[in-house]
Amino acid sequence: MECILPAATLPVLTEAHLIRSAQAAIAEHRLGIQRGATEPLFVDEDGAVCAIGAALSVSVLEAILMNGDERLTWLALVRAGYFTHANLRTVEALASLQLGYDACFLDGRLDGERVRRFCAYVSSLDPNDPPPLWPSELA
Repeated sequence: MECILPAATLPVLTEAHLIRSAQAAIAEHRLGIQRGATEPLFVDEDGAVCAIGAALSVSVLEAILMNGDERLTWLALVRAGYFTHANLRTVEALASLQLGYDACFLDGRLDGERVRRFCAYVSSLDPNDPPPLWPSELA
């Protein structure tokens, strides 16, 4: 698990950016959970992403795929050097988004109601006024 990205181009994710990019991905039906994914992947070969993956550039997502790291958690991807986070609030958002996304998968299949609730919640967020407390499970 070694990243090939130069340190100077390391993306720094923020709460607002995470919210905006996840909302855009939902509106454009780019999330794996909207495309019938069978497991929670950070990015899939078809370009589908998770709610966090939507915040990263195509080149970072391609590096994750090229290195076979598409099944890693956001924390493992940070440790591998694909991106970093701005502050503790962003860490809370990352954890909440991953837990909510992963919770959409129940017993090896997508749960349509959980997908609907997750997408509705993320779509309702205000990037300029993130929630004061991120829920531990969005779905």
